[in-house]
Amino acid sequence: MIPITLYLEPYVKKFVMKNYGKEPVYVRADSDLGKLFRLAISKDNYLQVSSDIEIEESFETVRRSDKLEKLKFVLSFRISQGKLTHENIHRLANAIENEFEKAMYYYVRGMRQVHISESRAVRRFLVDYGIDDFKHGLNEAAAIKMMQRARQQKEKNISTEM
Repeated sequence: MIPITLYLEPYVKKFVMKNYGKEPVYVRADSDLGKLFRLAISKDNYLQVSSDIEIEESFETVRRSDKLEKLKFVLSFRISQGKLTHENIHRLANAIENEFEKAMYYYVRGMRQVHISESRAVRRFLVDYGIDDFKHGLNEAAAIKMMQRARQQKEKNISTEM
């Protein structure tokens, strides 16, 4: 078992815990979250990481902010300690935040199929995931803007593929 601590936005932490369980979040290699970890941190040398203290201390210099919260993960698969670089851990935290945005995008898109407005669907997403403006730092207006950016990006990607 390999412990890794990431710094995430409070609302992303809440989303991860709602989807994957309480802290520490256990990550299996064959799960969606495990695949995300393996993409961000490749596992070439299979060296065991001795403790999360070393990782935590080095990571604090990369992505430290008063508004970010720690979330501990425990990996059930081996990774190379050499792959736990600042860049890879930062990439992993960004990938998890992108998963939040993607989940919100598809949730809202699905709700729109049943004739609910985008803003109402975003509101419902925040309620379903228990994301509170005061506790988790994401208000409805910011979530709607995030959703609109995601939608525009998806539309842009679709138009460039054609």
